Amino acid sequence: MPKAILLITLLYISHFTIAQQQYQQSYALDQEVKLCCSDKLQNCYIADENGTIQKFNPDGQLAFEYSNNTLGEVGVLDATDPFNIALFYPDYLNVVFLDRTLTETQRITLLDANIFEAQTIGLSTENKIWVYDSYDFRLKKINQQANVTHRSDDLSLLLQASIQTLQIQEYENKVYLNAPELGILVFDSFANYLTRLDFKGVRHFQVLQNQLIFWADEGLQSYHLQAKLTRPIPLPEGVSSIKYFQVQKNRLYLHTEKGISVYMFE
Repeated sequence: MPKAILLITLLYISHFTIAQQQYQQSYALDQEVKLCCSDKLQNCYIADENGTIQKFNPDGQLAFEYSNNTLGEVGVLDATDPFNIALFYPDYLNVVFLDRTLTETQRITLLDANIFEAQTIGLSTENKIWVYDSYDFRLKKINQQANVTHRSDDLSLLLQASIQTLQIQEYENKVYLNAPELGILVFDSFANYLTRLDFKGVRHFQVLQNQLIFWADEGLQSYHLQAKLTRPIPLPEGVSSIKYFQVQKNRLYLHTEKGISVYMFE
């Protein structure tokens, strides 16, 4: 094994010694949750069935609320940028942007970009949006004026498959698209298709520090993008099934049947 790959492998294994340590619960939110996410400042956001968005500070205290019951259900809640939170309403193909106080700052209609079918969106840099257009099978980047600035080739022809998508995340100039029946599709920042990671049936994933962390039937797993090794990540004691997870610094955010639980680790 080349020395560089060996070093990466050893660093990867040592990194996951944290998984053997005890988790310490920071706080829990025992309430009905439809969607949730967190940001890099360790704030937590939840959306309920009525379309109300709540923001909780790192201590678990309610800070701000936003409510909109005119656009249907919230399909995506993305706080990648804590100062520019994105909400996607698939029924009306609207993307709503909120500032850090959950005050609406902008609204984009995907119809203005000639997108008539979309399952999910993800935030890009410079306040742009990634959208998978289900009508013409292309990943598209849209600016604030609803203009398409970049688009992929027809993925149904390229991959010879019908594509259903659950999630899009941009990380360090690459875009990761979750197509559960195919795997994780990887693109560059210009929407050029690069490769496919063969992890099928993924319900949710996060790319963080050169790792693809994902939840599937096998549980919570981590795949190192350089070492190409997959390792399980133990869940906190008493947690056996989750709907959503996210890691921020030394915190693990879990959405379970009971609500939201936030754990600290070192």
